[in-house]
Amino acid sequence: MQETPEQRVHRSYERLKDWKNNPRFQKRRTSLGYLIFPIFDFMIPERDPERLGAEWFERECGKTPEAKWRAEHEIDFSAALGGLVYPTFDIRRDILLYPIKPQKHWLFGIAIDPGVTVTAALISCLSDTGYAFHLAEYYEGTIVGEKEDKSAYRHATALISRLQIIVDEIWGFDDSGRSLMPWDKVFRTQLLDPSSWRREGSSDEGESVAKRYIDAGFDYLEKGIKDIDGGIQRVHEWEIRSVENEHPNIGVMDWTNPPIGWPKKFVNPNLPNYIAEKLRYHYDKGGNKPEKDQMDHLCDCERTILAH
Repeated sequence: MQETPEQRVHRSYERLKDWKNNPRFQKRRTSLGYLIFPIFDFMIPERDPERLGAEWFERECGKTPEAKWRAEHEIDFSAALGGLVYPTFDIRRDILLYPIKPQKHWLFGIAIDPGVTVTAALISCLSDTGYAFHLAEYYEGTIVGEKEDKSAYRHATALISRLQIIVDEIWGFDDSGRSLMPWDKVFRTQLLDPSSWRREGSSDEGESVAKRYIDAGFDYLEKGIKDIDGGIQRVHEWEIRSVENEHPNIGVMDWTNPPIGWPKKFVNPNLPNYIAEKLRYHYDKGGNKPEKDQMDHLCDCERTILAH
């Protein structure tokens, strides 16, 4: 007797009940020597079995080639791929233990990548001593049930709300509870992916995703860079370690500077999608260009804002 879809789903979920005992989701040491915790799987939403259920679990754990599994789940990114774009990125050195508190006189900016399925943005600042900090991320899917143009406008308004919250945390409120500083007086650097300035198949820049962001209130919006290789090189420059650099958490934690030093760019700990993308962002098999069709929205944003 052929198994019904309902029986198949029930059987899959029965198998899923004991997923925590599966060795793929236990604390483990990879072939490169990294100690991996389950959080590295959970911080990537599309790889969380509790969110996507048994069908995902069967497909990924049962049918995914071992090389691809190692590349995507065990941070062995060189497996059957072209190698990492940012091999020196290290969560132990580049990610802050305690979020940085920006100062009012620092420079603030945002880079936005309105993708087809995901709209991503990286909110960053530059200190007066020349350090760059990624403060927060925005990583949301298309607004369900909305047309593309309306979805872009709503992403823009959601981003404005997020930016105002960040500004309020720094400048505060007056006695009546009103914001002391509007967001657009602080975030003067507003960068949007170049492809968003022209509707596909049209040369009319007046009808574009960029226009919808401008209509929502992004009055200082500019085109981001197109130079992928140059942008990657700029990110590498920010991540060069030097013994002359200081870690922002020194004084809070009893640390000493490592022999190779610290970078000039740090990341707040509450950016899980950025961290996940950064750790697996890889070149194609030829090793010349980043692999197409990988989750790289926030890596694009970082390249845009650090090269601006």
